[in-house]
Amino acid sequence: MNTVQKNSTNIQETHTLRDYINLIKLNFVPIFLISFSGLLVAIIYAVNAPNIYKSTTVLRISKPQGSVLQGSLLPEFQDF
Repeated sequence: MNTVQKNSTNIQETHTLRDYINLIKLNFVPIFLISFSGLLVAIIYAVNAPNIYKSTTVLRISKPQGSVLQGSLLPEFQDF
């Protein structure tokens, strides 16, 4: 578990991964209840929240003015 290293001036504790896993195991119920309640609140809010974003678009389709094989350049690239 906890290893205590004693020096002449200070005391330092080192924790291993096993210590943290045991801590999670001992507190599993509160961790689970808090996580589950947060998830439940988030789901209820996501389902009941009003839509605040609306998007519209207009698409203009026109017949091409020449042959596709000519390869006309855009006006800003014609100087090259």
